[in-house]
Amino acid sequence: MRKSRWLVADTYTLSKKSRRLVVDTGGKRSEIALATTDLLATAGRGRITSDAVELLCSEDTDLVLYDGTRHYWLDCGSRRAVEYLIGQRRALTRLAEAALTTYLRSAAQLLARMGSEARHLAAFYADNPSPEAAEKVEQILLVEIYERLRVDIDYPLYTEIYRLYKAFIEAETISALLRAGLNPAISYRGRPFYHIAALEHHPPLIWESLRGLRHPQRPSRASWLLQLKNRVDGLLEYRGRALEARRVISIRARGMASAAINDKVEVEPIEW
Repeated sequence: MRKSRWLVADTYTLSKKSRRLVVDTGGKRSEIALATTDLLATAGRGRITSDAVELLCSEDTDLVLYDGTRHYWLDCGSRRAVEYLIGQRRALTRLAEAALTTYLRSAAQLLARMGSEARHLAAFYADNPSPEAAEKVEQILLVEIYERLRVDIDYPLYTEIYRLYKAFIEAETISALLRAGLNPAISYRGRPFYHIAALEHHPPLIWESLRGLRHPQRPSRASWLLQLKNRVDGLLEYRGRALEARRVISIRARGMASAAINDKVEVEPIEW
């Protein structure tokens, strides 16, 4: 697989120089070779030139932007036939419930390992998966993990780190869904599908990154984010195999796409 690049900055500009993408973050400039990059995910307020857009599309590099409240992405055209998009609507409930079940079962198991009484509630929700249940368990997990942190950071910073982690895992999921031919924005019970699909990857990536937080030598959003990026670029145990975490995200998206056009294909929850 090609690599993903993550950028977090208050403001930035993306432009083109020859066949490379130029990133300017207020005086600091760098260049990205898109031939080895399949996703550029950004957080902040950005400006993008039309030449940069053309280059991203020609090099088949996804661009996913997060402005602090929602995601936007560059759509250079459908990668799959319309049957995938139609099938996704038909299969939406079973695809979403598989992701929600993964999330809620994993939450129950983690809470049990931490000795939390909330494990019983998470286990109940795992048998009755819904976005509302996932949101309730999310708030429980945030507090339970924070209370056991080995680093001394205040809760507002901790939740800011969590939101940043969540934004970039969702960006990776958006890219994987696009490449599988699915529509990340399709709504499931009022939530975008990419938000639901990304939940599957919270347990080994976000939760474990939060539990293992370390103080960077030079604290910044980028240095906190690097701790998650290292996990995403590293190996993950997935059904008996050690795979790059980004590949697992891609495999799950392709599995969902297969299930969307074939009712006989099941998407089983992941056992993390």
